[in-house]
Amino acid sequence: MDKKRAEQLELLGFAKDLSEELWQTKYEELVSFHRQHGHCLVPSSNRHLGKWVLRQRCLRKGPNCKIKGILTPDRINKLDKLGFVWNALEDKWSTMYSRLVEYKDRHGDCDVPMEYEPDKELATWVTWHRRLVRGSRSGELKEDRKKLLDNLGFIWVSTESWNKKYAKLVEYFNRHKHSKVPSYHKDLGSWISSLRKKRAEGQLSEEKEAKLNDLNFVWETDKERKERAWEESLQKLVEYKQKHGTLVVALSTPEGKTLNKWASRQRELEKAGTLRGDRKQKLDKIGFVWSNRTALVAPPLRAERNESDPVSNAGSKDDNSSKNKRKRLVRNETTTSASSREKTANSAAISKKGGKRKRMHPMGDVLAEVGLNSQGLAGGARKQKRRH
Repeated sequence: MDKKRAEQLELLGFAKDLSEELWQTKYEELVSFHRQHGHCLVPSSNRHLGKWVLRQRCLRKGPNCKIKGILTPDRINKLDKLGFVWNALEDKWSTMYSRLVEYKDRHGDCDVPMEYEPDKELATWVTWHRRLVRGSRSGELKEDRKKLLDNLGFIWVSTESWNKKYAKLVEYFNRHKHSKVPSYHKDLGSWISSLRKKRAEGQLSEEKEAKLNDLNFVWETDKERKERAWEESLQKLVEYKQKHGTLVVALSTPEGKTLNKWASRQRELEKAGTLRGDRKQKLDKIGFVWSNRTALVAPPLRAERNESDPVSNAGSKDDNSSKNKRKRLVRNETTTSASSREKTANSAAISKKGGKRKRMHPMGDVLAEVGLNSQGLAGGARKQKRRH
């Protein structure tokens, strides 16, 4: 190496790395660290060895280093045998992993709480990696990284977090007398959904499932509940048809109001084009009435009488008698109405004189029957007053 290049390395702080003896010393330290921890991800707390590791990356191909490619093939080969991490993009992950190692050395495990105040960034990093393996982004963690975390004793399901959530669920149960937590609940909504998903996938332990069952936990998801409710309504409609011989629901029946509302909703969805295809096929199969106009006119309900039953026959006679009474009442009301209209017309004709309409006395019809009129009544009253 020429003198000018050596001077540049000395100015950049790399002169000491040119010493084979010094490099070998640091390399032996790294071998010892690898033997103890099983990797070369030296934490930042180990200042001297950590800086040396970062310098080796920079000497080989660091993007921010002014001098590249001076690390000899022999040294590169030695570092590769230890599983040295060369990629600069891996540096952040390596740093966080080192902090997790420090946490384990201090606390004896890798179960970092979500609210770990001394290092919130580490808590977030641990939570994120749990999701990459067992959560919403399962399968996205690289296999080599997962292996490193497994060897360290990484806890993929935090018992501390689960116990806290369960305690909140117990509190909710004691307050509301049930565990039907709505999906929009701030603290428990998403956790409840994840429990149902884990149970469906066989990832929930029997112990935890038993604890939740003690609180009458509802394992049915909102989607499953809605699907079940739709199928139940369809079955009720089928039973209504079997009972009354029609799918046009009468509101007078016990189930009429609820079932009619459900049927109207299906018509609205079908008209808007948002009704699921499989549901429409099921409704078509039973002969569902899609026309609103037809659905408004409910036919007479099928009679359910036994001809051999004297009680039923007696009831039938009573029904016929009631119908005849109603018909007579209607006829009488019609006759009375016609007579009333005729009297009103006659009174109006009498009150007209000279093309002018006179005000009618309230008792005009009665006075006319006794041969008097309103003027005669008023005149007689005035004469009586003068006499007195």
